[in-house]
Amino acid sequence: MALSELLHPGFQSLLAFLHILLGLTASWHALLTKRDPRAAMGWIGTCLLFPFGGTLLYFFFGINRIAASARRTRERVGLTENATIHPSDNGAIPAEGAGVLPRLTRIGTKVTGLPLQSGNEITMLRTGEDAYAAMLDAIDTAEHCVCLETYIFMADAVGERFIDALVRAARRGVTIRVIIDGVGEWYSKRRVSRMLRARGIQALRFLPPRLFPPARFINLRNHRKLLLIDDRLAFLGGMNISAHHLSNAAVKHCVVDRHFRVQGQVVAQLSDVFLEDWRFAGGERFAPMYQRADIVCANAWCRTIVDGPDRDSGRIMSVLEAALSAAEQRVQIMTPYFLPPLDLLGELRSAALRGVHVTLLLPALNNIPVVHWAAQHILGELLAVGVDVRLQPPPFVHAKLFVVDGRYTVIGSANLDSRSLRLNFEMQLEVFDDDFARTLANECDRAAVSATPLTRATLEARSLFERTRDAICWLFSPYL
Repeated sequence: MALSELLHPGFQSLLAFLHILLGLTASWHALLTKRDPRAAMGWIGTCLLFPFGGTLLYFFFGINRIAASARRTRERVGLTENATIHPSDNGAIPAEGAGVLPRLTRIGTKVTGLPLQSGNEITMLRTGEDAYAAMLDAIDTAEHCVCLETYIFMADAVGERFIDALVRAARRGVTIRVIIDGVGEWYSKRRVSRMLRARGIQALRFLPPRLFPPARFINLRNHRKLLLIDDRLAFLGGMNISAHHLSNAAVKHCVVDRHFRVQGQVVAQLSDVFLEDWRFAGGERFAPMYQRADIVCANAWCRTIVDGPDRDSGRIMSVLEAALSAAEQRVQIMTPYFLPPLDLLGELRSAALRGVHVTLLLPALNNIPVVHWAAQHILGELLAVGVDVRLQPPPFVHAKLFVVDGRYTVIGSANLDSRSLRLNFEMQLEVFDDDFARTLANECDRAAVSATPLTRATLEARSLFERTRDAICWLFSPYL
């Protein structure tokens, strides 16, 4: 097209009309579908103020197509969003546990649509050596099926041990299924999904990025970590498969984390999570082999909290907010990334103002500096109401622990930031068990002893440049 035609008033009027039409259409869609007024206002401004570019951004990144796709997948699989396909308890907790935040038993059922499951045993694995040894041993003893889902699967010394164990199990006739996040896989120079498929293992990539046609879900990641053995044993928590989690690792960036071994009735709910993710990622339908309903491993009552952009509400955040509002004496939180939505931040402040002793354990050295800087902008308001914020010394602590009154705990893959609570596919486990809660409470106490208390004086001593940098990073906190 000639330059004279581009400059013709009629052509310019047509472009202006198209911009207004597309911008108003996209703005109308954002107005009807966004639950957060700040998000709706931001997208409306972007669509109207940036000709064509704003509308394209909204088309690729602002529309949640995942939820509709997930609903279609559930219909094909035969699952509904708030129902499981295995027998379950009625959601009550035993009489001796009636004082364990009784409101949370009802709230969790309403939020998740799942009942509490009795007869479970949860074991904390404190190091990568402990976690990986237990997981590899479980794979080597598998008889029927191994299902593995992870965000990062490195092709390093640890990753190769897992690949070898999976191949050995497959040769014994065990069915192996592996899901690796499409973006998380790129942390490794060698693509583990290709290595597994080359050795005859079924491996799927969850929402893999692509250029042609361009992937529309590049910002939506599967952050879940789950290993299932014969639907009788599970492992979950924060550890990816990587040598970085070894305490004696000769790597540049060592990571401290906690992982958990789960036995009992709740493994059936965890199996449902993998089944749905496998189908969502494009795998074939399969029937999980649920354990007998009468198997009892210990006394813990548990429930899964499955959340992500494919769900209708922020389930994890709802449960955490309810737990904070129910707290009477003490809240202990350990998280690597702390950029909570305003509602959750308000619940933390409210708990502290009620006299609840709130301890927040964060890493002093973060592997994502911008997250650390953004967090510093909001920590002052927590310190002002008496929250005990402590910074754990290096190496980087990636653990996620949540303990209320030494009796109720939440463990899993989610961080306390908007990415985990609104964008990522995450999975948490509610645990009603005094012994396990005391174990995690003691773990937080030990960490607090070696951590450095953060004071308002320290924050106020930041230079003008540092305060400005932190505030700018905070502006982008919903996307970090």
